[in-house]
Amino acid sequence: MFNEMQKRNVLIFYCGIDRPSARRVAVVGAVLRRRGYRVHCAGAGPFARLVQEAGLLPHKLPTDGAESVEAERALIDRLKPYRVIADSYPSLRSTAAATGIEVIWITPAYAMPEDAQIDRENKDRYWLCDVPTVHPLKEGTPTNSVFVGPLLDKLDCGEQQAAECKRIYWDVKLLGADWPAIQKALQELGFKGVQQWIIPPSGMWLEPIERSRLVIPGFSAKVAAQVDIFAGGGDHEFFYQALFGGIPFIGLPANEQQEQFATRLQALGLGIKVSPRDFARPTAIVQSVERLLNHYAIFAERCRAFAAEIRKWQDVDRMVEQWPEDGGGDHQTTREEAV
Repeated sequence: MFNEMQKRNVLIFYCGIDRPSARRVAVVGAVLRRRGYRVHCAGAGPFARLVQEAGLLPHKLPTDGAESVEAERALIDRLKPYRVIADSYPSLRSTAAATGIEVIWITPAYAMPEDAQIDRENKDRYWLCDVPTVHPLKEGTPTNSVFVGPLLDKLDCGEQQAAECKRIYWDVKLLGADWPAIQKALQELGFKGVQQWIIPPSGMWLEPIERSRLVIPGFSAKVAAQVDIFAGGGDHEFFYQALFGGIPFIGLPANEQQEQFATRLQALGLGIKVSPRDFARPTAIVQSVERLLNHYAIFAERCRAFAAEIRKWQDVDRMVEQWPEDGGGDHQTTREEAV
């Protein structure tokens, strides 16, 4: 059995090459640390610095195959954590099966339950880092799962003011194949007086774009209070920054996650999704922007009302409130039986 001191020992696995995963773990770890837990984090990649900056105890692990599983098992045996959490770390499933440990999995809900990431009969638990109004589960929420909100800090929850000028934040970094056409659309919008912040595809030729500024990924939190429209596609944080800020959205989805978000936001009347077949048509992109601007007051009113409805989820302490009382208490026994 674990003594009271050992029950404060938590180990979190995360994907350091995925910025949203590292950001969520930094937020979760910081909350646990503030509540008196000793938080260890295991992962590797360029975004591992976000976890280290949160003051968590870092452990670098290999990322390939059997070597990774062996290192995971060794770390668990050495630290003997009372609770284990994982975010975007699929190799831990093999380790969990071999050692018998229970895991709390942090996972988005946008593709559930079709992708079977949630095993409704599994003893493990799932923290769904989404808002149910945005991504409701078609078969209802399993008993071993709970929505905990996006688990992101620095979300701008201030009231969005009426638009005084045309200001758009574009994230099109994954649309390199369509960049020439998109660039023409942005140039035309610039000539029409639209001010734009742009994350372009890397390695692409960039022509000067009127009234624009190039920015780096992750810039959304800094511009949320300044822009009138979020456009393009982005990661988990990008979409929730728009939602919590009450900002209308124009979607140019480049992958399944972005498609899920853009489709849902359009269905909720919070924005416009551009069809992929129109990505190569500058006129179609410009027309989508102008349509939203022409009806901006209607879209903005809906978005502000929706933001007010979901802001209850902007509480990173929520996941601690959902902390399972019985989690981890039997890990030691289970681990010894597995051996």
